[in-house]
Amino acid sequence: NDLQNLPDVNIDIVISHTAPSSFNLKVGKEFPDKSREILEYVLNKYRPKYWYFGHYHKYRNGRTNGCTWFGLSECRDPMNKWWMWLK
Repeated sequence: NDLQNLPDVNIDIVISHTAPSSFNLKVGKEFPDKSREILEYVLNKYRPKYWYFGHYHKYRNGRTNGCTWFGLSECRDPMNKWWMWLK
């Protein structure tokens, strides 16, 4: 139902729990997740410049269809201080 009510506006940044299905995450065995397909629809509709998500708790980044994306790790992970560049 929410997909039918998405606004027709420009969106530059998306922050979500998980990521669209087209983001190549290489996270091992995954279970079917319909929310990733819904987010894929959002990616294709809005074509945001940046996308941030944290579901996998591991830092990773990439670029898909013109969108630069970041998977955020836990803040206490000493090897991945992604939060430093958010300041």
